[in-house]
Amino acid sequence: MKIGRTKFSVMTVGLCAGLAAAGGDTSTDQDFDNDHGYMLIGDPGNRPTEGDEIAFPLTFPIGDVEYEFRLAQLEMTVGEHAEFARAYAPIYFKNNPERSDAENAFSGWSLDVSRSRVEILVLSENEPTTIGWEYAARYINWLHHGKVSDEWAFETGVYDTSTFVCDEAPCSFPTGHPPEARYWIPNQNEWVKAAHWDPEKDNGEGGYWIYPNRTNEALRPGLLPEDGGQRNAGFDKDVYFPLDVGSFPNEPSPWGVLDMAGGEEEWNEDLTSLPTHTNHRRGADGTSWTQTVYNHPYDRNALDYDQWNWFSAWPVRGAFGVRVARMVVDPADIDLSGKVDWFDVSAFLDRFLSDDPSVDFRRDGVHDADDVWVFLGLLEAAQADE
Repeated sequence: MKIGRTKFSVMTVGLCAGLAAAGGDTSTDQDFDNDHGYMLIGDPGNRPTEGDEIAFPLTFPIGDVEYEFRLAQLEMTVGEHAEFARAYAPIYFKNNPERSDAENAFSGWSLDVSRSRVEILVLSENEPTTIGWEYAARYINWLHHGKVSDEWAFETGVYDTSTFVCDEAPCSFPTGHPPEARYWIPNQNEWVKAAHWDPEKDNGEGGYWIYPNRTNEALRPGLLPEDGGQRNAGFDKDVYFPLDVGSFPNEPSPWGVLDMAGGEEEWNEDLTSLPTHTNHRRGADGTSWTQTVYNHPYDRNALDYDQWNWFSAWPVRGAFGVRVARMVVDPADIDLSGKVDWFDVSAFLDRFLSDDPSVDFRRDGVHDADDVWVFLGLLEAAQADE
């Protein structure tokens, strides 16, 4: 579909309105490269783990990544989940007419989602949320498309949801994300690198820490940070767990990522079911707020979920946490200048009018209103965090 001149002019004004708030300069926190809450995971081509370097009895190599990427400093929150649920609920109930309440895979343990409401059930909307893998994938598609509210924006893009249903083997569930993905669910290698790989370790040779806070000492659960707590986990009548995400800012990974122990166990992108299986399963990394074993003093042979959870593989209908991966440059940084500003609006308009495939954001071979709305959404996301 082509956009009429009047409609395009209105959209152009919309693109420019409010852009003065957008700066988008990469900021740093404790020398970490933090861009709108997404931490740069650098040192491409790092080596994988050797033997049981980060876990026992882990013996297969993991953690090597050949490219730079960004990973959200914090886990997806209940508030972010509620925003997504309100946007997707009309589509969900249209496609599930027999249901009056959403399944747990969509609502997780922290929301009540029905035809008439989305209600937060926990004390704080900033707690880490839980969600099924297939709905986390739809959340990723929605981010990828600038939070456009049309059904295609949830069901296509990074993950093709039409492949999620397989009644008869062989099945062809998604095995990764396309190179043009703006957001995605991190795979296990990406998650492990962001949690454990430190290029400065061992006098600059690089190496893996056992725990995701740049130490080989277990993180203490069950306490507030001011009382010596180091992880978002515990059962205590006087302390409500899980705490808000980011409550332990002094326990970052080598790249500045927080809460990679505690909070919620986090989905990864890795497919763990075989083509002959119709039960779709995915991997998960990290530990949840319910896992409170404290391996101190450190004993490599002791029960320690921070070291044992590399073997997790769960049906996608289960509800776990999720942390979002992102491309290195801001998705709205069209001219790749390192910041989002007026030049990106100009670059988008020039490319759009010349049918440049780089701004066919829907990847449908047509330059139309959908692509403009996606760019508007990506631009708004860049502004929101300023």
